[in-house]
Amino acid sequence: SNNNILGTSSSNTSTLSTHPTRHATNRSTQRTKTGAAEMATELVVNLVQIGLLTVASYYVSAWLAKRLKDQSSVSSADSAKAQERLEKLLNSREEEDGRRNRESLTLNQYEATLASDVIDPSTITTTFR
Repeated sequence: SNNNILGTSSSNTSTLSTHPTRHATNRSTQRTKTGAAEMATELVVNLVQIGLLTVASYYVSAWLAKRLKDQSSVSSADSAKAQERLEKLLNSREEEDGRRNRESLTLNQYEATLASDVIDPSTITTTFR
């Protein structure tokens, strides 16, 4: 009867009372859909960034490995010269000591790199007096 005094029927009141709730539910659903879409978009962007970073890291590390390998390796000509100098040095030492029990000298890459820096002391002409 109070509804009739205000000039509204009970059916209108129920419609009016659910109407704001319906709008709030629609807004909430829109926010949820928008939030889910934003999260999905952010997830895809993050996955693409991780993929690109992984690919870039692979190529950078491959490039660095190649550069370091090229830098540390001794060419075959340098290796042969180093082996020749080392054999000459060892022969002169063996002659001084009077022994000759050495087999042929075979160097791996690491040893060839080190041998390329070896200097025969007899070739140094500078003296300290």
